[in-house]
This record gives sequence, structure tokens and C-alpha cells, in this order.
Amino acid sequence: MDVLKYRIFCATEGINKEVILPADVLAPTTCPSDGTHTVDPSSVVVVGKSQSLVATDADGALLARTKQATKGWSFQARGCDLITSKVQHSDPTINMTDLAISTFRPDGTGWGDITVTHFDAAGNPLITSDQSILDSQCVTTWFDWEPDYDYEIIGGNANIAAGVPDVRLWIIGAPYVPSSMGGNVTFASGINLSAAEKVNLDGRTSKRLFYNPVYHSNMLRLMVVHPVGAKAKISLVWEHYKS
Repeated sequence: MDVLKYRIFCATEGINKEVILPADVLAPTTCPSDGTHTVDPSSVVVVGKSQSLVATDADGALLARTKQATKGWSFQARGCDLITSKVQHSDPTINMTDLAISTFRPDGTGWGDITVTHFDAAGNPLITSDQSILDSQCVTTWFDWEPDYDYEIIGGNANIAAGVPDVRLWIIGAPYVPSSMGGNVTFASGINLSAAEKVNLDGRTSKRLFYNPVYHSNMLRLMVVHPVGAKAKISLVWEHYKS
């Protein structure tokens, strides 16, 4: 397969960069380090051509490779504990083991980037601080993780405490972005956590998701379906590269 080496000028960083793409792929229009950076289209020139037996995707990334983080990025394993059918308290005196969402920074403060939404059997959201309503009506719990930074998702794992039957998990990427625009992607579908107790998810190669507070393009949604009012405790670890 023929490959072309391009030189582009990243106006945001003020430096030239090189991009290698298959010859049958359109010339690059974005910075290889950050897709939000401005690139001068007139600066894109071919500086080399060669034969390559290595398959790449449309981003110019190897389809099979040992993935390394982009320069300046670091690996992070973000842990959190989630409890279904549970009102989320903001009171810091509440015991950590009794929170619907427990995810903390090294200094003990919460990350604050996960929100919880509850639904009844008809699919209606249960907007309430009354725990008794969730106990008697909640059958689906959404946990939406939306960090305020760009990241590359690698995978992760989920563990569920024994004792709650028929707890099933879906993971959806960028749920508010239409499928036609690359969003609303199902990464995990209907996994029976009660049977597996532990699930490992490995995307093989990472994929970058850019933070956008309007379009929620880096949001990951955990949709957990469970018996009415069930308090399923899920311990989750997100493995990702962080900008």
C-alpha cells in the first residue's frame, strides 16, 4: 500500500508537523496532536512517498499497534462506585459507601463529572429527592460520565457486589450526537453483571473523544437495567489517556 508523508503547519502551536496517510485517503485537514487546532490548508504539502505493508485507519493510526499516549498526555485509571436506585446526596457528611456516585480526587474532593438519572418502567424520568419513590418505581439508572477534558478511551472493568439478580449493563458513547455524525455508539450491550460479577472491556486501540459542553461529544453513558428499587453497587474503572 502506498503511503504519503505530508507536512502541515499547525497555526495554534506555530510549528510544522508531519502526517503519514495512505495514498487513497484525502490529505489531512486537522492537526495530528489535537483535532481542534487550526491548520493552514495552504501549508499542506507532500514531502515523501513510500510503500508500506502496515494497515492504517482514516486517521492515519495503525490498526494493530501498541498504543502510546500523545505527547504530553498521561494514562489514567479513574475509579468510581455507583449504586442504582439511589438518590445522590451532596451532603459531605454522608458516608461514602452510601452515595449513588463516589469518585474522588487525591485531595478528597469529588470530581463532579458523573450525573445520575432514574427511570420508571414506562421510561419516565424520576426527578425526585424522595428515596421511597426510587425504592418503589426505579427500574433503570443512567450514569453519565462527562469529564471536562479531551481523552482517549482504552477500556476498563466493572465489578458488581453479589446479591442483586438480573442487573444488565449498556455503555453508550456520545449518546446525544447522532449516529450519522459518529455518535450514539454502543460499546457494551446487555451484559449480565449479576452472572459475570466482573467484566473487562478492552477496545484494543484507543479512540479520542473531544470535550464539548454543548454537544456532549465525550460523554459515556452507563445504562443499568435492574429490578425495581434494586441497590446494585457497581465498582467501575475507566482506563484512558488524558490531555
